[in-house]
Amino acid sequence: MKAAVQGSIKICGDHFPETMGATFIINAPWYFRTIWVIIRSFIDARTAKKVFVSSNTSDLSKLIDPEMLPLEYGGSGALGLKSIKDLSSNNYIDYILSID
Repeated sequence: MKAAVQGSIKICGDHFPETMGATFIINAPWYFRTIWVIIRSFIDARTAKKVFVSSNTSDLSKLIDPEMLPLEYGGSGALGLKSIKDLSSNNYIDYILSID
């Protein structure tokens, strides 16, 4: 698991440093947060600052406007998102395209 996470973050950091605004790992078990402390020391500091690891969804609303979050992640669902799965639905895409 450590190698997979480290490899993924390194690829994003090395090849897409400006495109990775932030990565949120939520509902992470305690052992992942422990492993993350170790992994973080092996990656570029700029990239590490863009990765947020949390054991619950309530931390997301501190970093992301609740209107942008689906209901299942503590958001208001203002964009018509009840679930993260809604992002791939045609209804959501039509909704986004209809916003002035």
